Amino acid sequence: MHSNIKERFNNLLPKYAILPIIAALLINNCIYIGAAQLRNHLSFYSLAISLDEKIPLLTPFVIFYVLAYVQWALNYILIGRDSKKLCYQFVLGDILSKVICLFFFILFPTTLTRPEITGTDIFSQLVRFIYSVDAPVNLFPSIHCLESWCCIRAAYKMNFKTEKRTNYYRVATILMSLGIFASTLFIKQHVIADVFGGIAAFEIGMILAKILICEDAAKQKRGSIGMSWEIRRVIDMNYPAPINLSLLSSIWAYSPSYIDRSFRKMFGMSINQYLIQTRLKAAQSLLWSTNWKVRDISESVGYNDYFNFAKQFRKQFGMTPTEYRAQRKRDKT
Repeated sequence: MHSNIKERFNNLLPKYAILPIIAALLINNCIYIGAAQLRNHLSFYSLAISLDEKIPLLTPFVIFYVLAYVQWALNYILIGRDSKKLCYQFVLGDILSKVICLFFFILFPTTLTRPEITGTDIFSQLVRFIYSVDAPVNLFPSIHCLESWCCIRAAYKMNFKTEKRTNYYRVATILMSLGIFASTLFIKQHVIADVFGGIAAFEIGMILAKILICEDAAKQKRGSIGMSWEIRRVIDMNYPAPINLSLLSSIWAYSPSYIDRSFRKMFGMSINQYLIQTRLKAAQSLLWSTNWKVRDISESVGYNDYFNFAKQFRKQFGMTPTEYRAQRKRDKT
């Protein structure tokens, strides 16, 4: 039973993503809670404008505010499952954006005046509960809006098994995030400036993350990371060829185990797994963009054994090549 639970957890989130995501969560909590301990003055500022005062109190929007935590959790699971590179980039960007928030929370603390909630309905009770556990501090930039903007940005970096699913997820993410943005205003947790501040903080964090990642990659280009990227490039350009560890070992003059271990450390999968994935993605594209026979497609992407190709395709995409082509045709119509 213990092994089954562990296997399910590993299937949910790759090992390379676990520690970075846990670190991001811990840093987020430390920044949000620790800002009050580091703040050594009681001078608070208000960024409210006349337009903020005209925004009505709409307590039903508290549902979006609460469901935001579900969206963020799902977003980081999907980022972690997508690729090691995307996971590290977004986690680092998230952490750096929270450091930016910390500076504002300490050096430019803001607050707002909340309305008195007199209703007895479930939405009003939920808003009152949020008010009781979350003081009107650490408002600019809004972390709620920062994380929801992160979800939108990530949605346009990730790809699912089908283009239709990818588009559905992107639309759903945008609508949910817009609801969260609106909820911060309608339940009077934030003002308009906080919303745009959260978006700006995340964008700056991502820019810094890209700079740091690029510099780190340049420093290690001659080492195993550079080798792994070169191997990936070779596979991307020559995937129909009979590529194997022995061939790569003779080219780079390293042992097969070292090459495979370095590649797995970099990309979260073995060289053979990446080769299979690349071939199947190419086959997937040919199935919906050409009228070639399935057997011809399997040979064109490097499979001499059609039955092995069909087995691997079904394992990767949950359907046979023929079923996938039929589904794509239905989607087009």
